[in-house]
Amino acid sequence: MVAQASKQASKQASKQASKQAMTSDAAFSSDGSPRVRSRPKLSAVRSRSRLRALASIRFLFIEDDVAIVRAFVRWLRSRFGKNIDIRVAQTVEAARELVTRERFTALFVDVGLPDGCGIDAIEMARALDPGVPAFVITALAMQPGWVLRLAALGVARYDKPIVDGLVLVLAERAIATRAEQQNKLFAAIDSLGLTDAESDVVLALARGETVAVIAAATGREEHTIENQLASVRTKLRVHSQAQIVSRVVDAILALG
Repeated sequence: MVAQASKQASKQASKQASKQAMTSDAAFSSDGSPRVRSRPKLSAVRSRSRLRALASIRFLFIEDDVAIVRAFVRWLRSRFGKNIDIRVAQTVEAARELVTRERFTALFVDVGLPDGCGIDAIEMARALDPGVPAFVITALAMQPGWVLRLAALGVARYDKPIVDGLVLVLAERAIATRAEQQNKLFAAIDSLGLTDAESDVVLALARGETVAVIAAATGREEHTIENQLASVRTKLRVHSQAQIVSRVVDAILALG
């Protein structure tokens, strides 16, 4: 009887230990689903209650030059294939209607539009979805008022003509930003099989931070960050920082 009770107690303790191991593991929750780790050294994840989840990867081009839009679409399709949706608005009014109905992964915006300024469209979108990334791509000389508005919005401006590589870098950065807002970025990085220190560096890299900024934020030397990135490149079998971010984006897309 004592032996049976001891056996049952041992079995119960083993079961409890197994349960605790699963729930405390950094990679999985108690139901077996991926768990994301918080990394307070860089920044906390924003509250989900303030964000609207995106149903898919969806870009909005606010641009009246059809040739430019076609080039952008071709570049993005070559990278992401059918994993993305693309919407186009050639006027501020058309953009207003789209941002009212849908949520976007990012906005690519020209300033000079037939019925107004593209910055108006960004402000409309941010009023409804404060976290949406936006990038201004224009050939126009920036007026002082435009510069101040973009600075207030935290939006970067790029000159036309723009190359395919930069568009893809901006798109991948936007996908990573949105994934972080949805708690997907940590899970995607966790799936790559990196150490915690390497994961921190890749997280910062996906946010668009430089080696110098990452070193300052983590209290490490720049050569240490460079060595960690070299280790990441070896593990992921890639050859550049841009390819590391591409692997992160692939992992985000794989999460669905």
